Amino acid sequence: DTEETDEKRPTGLRGWDWVFDDGLPQYGVVLLSAKEGSGKSTLLMDLLYRLQRNKLSCLYNQTEQSEKDLRRQFKRMGKAPKGMMIMKSIM
Repeated sequence: DTEETDEKRPTGLRGWDWVFDDGLPQYGVVLLSAKEGSGKSTLLMDLLYRLQRNKLSCLYNQTEQSEKDLRRQFKRMGKAPKGMMIMKSIM
C-alpha cells in the first residue's frame, strides 16, 4: 500500500518541510552528512526538539560526539527533550 508508506510528518520547520515535500517520511531513515563544523548537530537538535514537542518519537544516531556532550549541548540551547534517545555508533 503506497498510501501508507508515502505519509509525511510535518516538522514545523518550513525549510525542512519544503525540502522533504511537506514533511519527513513516516517510515525510513534520513541521513544528514556534511563537513565538520557546518551546523549539523545544531540543525538536528532544533528539529528533534520540535518533533518531540509534537509527541513524535526521535532517535539521534551520531558518531562524533559523546552522549554526555550532546546532552550538554541540548541543555545549553535550552532544548533538552525528555526521553531523548541517543545512539552512539562506533565506526
